[in-house]
Amino acid sequence: MFDGSPAELGRVAPRLVTLTKNGYRIGWTDRPRDVDVSVVLPEGTRLDADAFKAIAPRLRAIGWKGTADIIIQQRTGGSVPPYVKFSSTATGRTPQVTILESSPPDVPAKRVRRIWNSEATR
Repeated sequence: MFDGSPAELGRVAPRLVTLTKNGYRIGWTDRPRDVDVSVVLPEGTRLDADAFKAIAPRLRAIGWKGTADIIIQQRTGGSVPPYVKFSSTATGRTPQVTILESSPPDVPAKRVRRIWNSEATR
């Protein structure tokens, strides 16, 4: 799902298509000052540190203006899938990561924050 201007779609489409071809489902909502990004991991991929390490640089490579609210979730048949949620600029750091209580114990918030922040360029 994409909600934004035609110019923004033209800018982000190639990277979103690549992620989709790799099994990710992406939601993108572009607003005047920020962006909402939602990512559902490929079928059979657990939401763990390795999955987060794989998607973090791909998300940063898309780029966005302002601060994005980012949700990354595991694909499940359950009503509430495990997820991580945080806010960040495309190049910056995040001060806090929220982990849903039912998420696997191998997705500690501090580790997710460390992985994201290690990719920061400013």
